[in-house]
Amino acid sequence: MNTRQKIREQDGFTIVELIVGMLAGAILALTAGIILVEGFKVVHRNAEAARIQRDGSIAMEMLQRTLREVSGNDVSLDSTTEPPKLEVDHPHAGQVSFEAMTVAGGTNLVYIAGGRTTVIAARTLRSFTVPRLSASSIRLLLSLEGNVRAQGVETERVDFDAIIHFRN
Repeated sequence: MNTRQKIREQDGFTIVELIVGMLAGAILALTAGIILVEGFKVVHRNAEAARIQRDGSIAMEMLQRTLREVSGNDVSLDSTTEPPKLEVDHPHAGQVSFEAMTVAGGTNLVYIAGGRTTVIAARTLRSFTVPRLSASSIRLLLSLEGNVRAQGVETERVDFDAIIHFRN
C-alpha cells in the first residue's frame, strides 16, 4: 500500500468539513443567543407594563375609597400646583392628601396620612387632574407612563378615569 492510499483510508474529518461544522455551530449559537435576548426583552416589557397598570389601579382604588367616604365639603383642591394637590378631611384617617412628588428618575404620586408618606405610583406619574364636576362629585384623571420599548415606541402610557360621587 502506498502513502496516498493510507491517508485516504484514515478516519476523521478534513479541514473543510471542520470549518463547515464550526460555521454551522456558530450560526446555531448566534441564533439561540438572539432568541434568548429577545425573549428577555419581551419579559421585561411585559413586567413593566404590568407594573404601570398595577400602580394605576392601586392609586385609583385608594383615591376612590378615600373620596367615597367623605362629603364634598371635606375635599379641597389646590389647583395652583401642577399637578394639583388633593386634600381630604377623612372621618377615620384625619387629614389626608394625594400629591405629586418629583424625585430622581421621575414623578411619584404619594398618599400622605398621619405624617407618613406612601408612594402609590413610583416614577411613573405623567399627569394627575381632579376637576370638580359639582358640589357632590369630582372626576379623577390619572395618567401613568413607563419606559417600555416596543416596536420603536419608547413609553407605555396608561390612563385612568373615574367620577366620584360624595356621600351626603
